[in-house]
Amino acid sequence: MSAIRAGVVQAIVECFGCDPAEIADDTVAADIEGWDSLGHTVLMMRIERLLGFKIPEIVAANAENVGDLVAKLEQLRPPPA
Repeated sequence: MSAIRAGVVQAIVECFGCDPAEIADDTVAADIEGWDSLGHTVLMMRIERLLGFKIPEIVAANAENVGDLVAKLEQLRPPPA
C-alpha cells in the first residue's frame, strides 16, 4: 500500500469511524455513513495534514471514488526534498 493510499484510508477511518477493511478503490462517499458534503471537506483537510500538501479544490470535488482520489494525489505529490 502506498503512503498516499495509507494516508487516505487513515483519514477516512478517523473522520467516519469505519473499518479500514470497508475501504476499497471503488468505495464512494455514499458507501460510508456520515460522508456528506461537510464530511468531505473535513476529510480533505485531514488528508492535507496527513500528507503534507494542499489538495486543489478541483481534485477534491471531482474524485469519483477512493482509487481515483489516490491516483490524483499520487500525481500531485511533491518530489522528495
